[in-house]
Amino acid sequence: MKANKSVSLKVVVVLLAVVLLIGCAAGGTIAWLMTDTNPVTNTFSASNIKISLTETPLTGGTATANTYKLIPGKTYAKDPVLTVESTTDVDCWLFFKVEENNPGDYLDYTLNLDGWQPLAGVAGVYYREVKVSDTAKSFYLLEGKTGFANGYVTVSDALTLDKMTEASTASLKFTGYAIQKEGFTDPALAWDEIS
Repeated sequence: MKANKSVSLKVVVVLLAVVLLIGCAAGGTIAWLMTDTNPVTNTFSASNIKISLTETPLTGGTATANTYKLIPGKTYAKDPVLTVESTTDVDCWLFFKVEENNPGDYLDYTLNLDGWQPLAGVAGVYYREVKVSDTAKSFYLLEGKTGFANGYVTVSDALTLDKMTEASTASLKFTGYAIQKEGFTDPALAWDEIS
């Protein structure tokens, strides 16, 4: 019985050795088809919208605030300019709002609405689309005339001394706003977000 057991054990060992040998030979001869790709890396950078609203300062004034004397018939250069700065890198809706306090209509001026649209239902608000690719990104908000190419305001010559107190409350205020165009197909929705 011992002889059978030792022969069986030898047979098993030999068979295992043969199986291992066949496995190693087969494993070494099998060629797997493999490949890989270069990675695709997505990076995200900050976007930017920047605007400015300035005008030529009067003596004693600043680029954002000037004080004018009410002199009947006097015309002043007034050139508010709304600019989408060059650092802006997305298309945007550009708005301006004009708030006028003009008792007695003693101030005469005309808005420069070339390329601007009035925003329906919102008094004194105008808009336009400005694309990154646009070359013109500065917009004078008042019309000009001879001697005042970029805008003017004229004090009415009908202003009399007895109306000076009333007229001295007059003011003309411009404010600029911008918001990304992406996500706002309707400028009214963009204005709702701003306001």
